[in-house]
Amino acid sequence: MLSHLRYKGSIKTFIISITLLILCIYSVGISLRNLLRYNMFKQELIASEEILYEQEEIKRKYEEEITLMKLDDYWELEAKKKLGYSQADEYIYKFYTAEGF
Repeated sequence: MLSHLRYKGSIKTFIISITLLILCIYSVGISLRNLLRYNMFKQELIASEEILYEQEEIKRKYEEEITLMKLDDYWELEAKKKLGYSQADEYIYKFYTAEGF
């Protein structure tokens, strides 16, 4: 049954074969672990890029609003909307719906 172990060279070959087998299994294990880590980091990157895009859109909207706030016409319109402000030579038309004001 174990006749191949009787020869001197076959024990060395067996030990080398077992060592190589262990190294191959270890290498495959590390490769799979790194592949899983790569996929996890890739998903995190995609999620971070989506959040970044959303935040850039919010920033862009705020910058547009700040640019508008530098104009006098913006503040005049806001006063008309919120305070009911009107100038002497203007006519104001208000439209009401059945649902309310």
